[in-house]
Amino acid sequence: MMRPITLGFAALLALTPLSGAFAVDVINQDGEDHTLIISAGETQKEMVIKAGETLTKICESCTIQLNEEEPLEAQEDEVVTIKEGKASTGG
Repeated sequence: MMRPITLGFAALLALTPLSGAFAVDVINQDGEDHTLIISAGETQKEMVIKAGETLTKICESCTIQLNEEEPLEAQEDEVVTIKEGKASTGG
């Protein structure tokens, strides 16, 4: 089922053009939903990632904040994984 994209998120995508395979993905491995704050330049977007959901091609380069954690810098083909209420990149 397709979900509508909000104008704010569309603006975020417009500011961070995607170039094929080089885009950040976010995977929620938790059993609960989480709210993310995604920042690219001066644009900020709050979005919910559902339990078990994967968000693909979020940005080419941005910061992603989960809860009260320090924002994570993510770029190109990195994958941000949420597990046990914490977000991390890499292996």
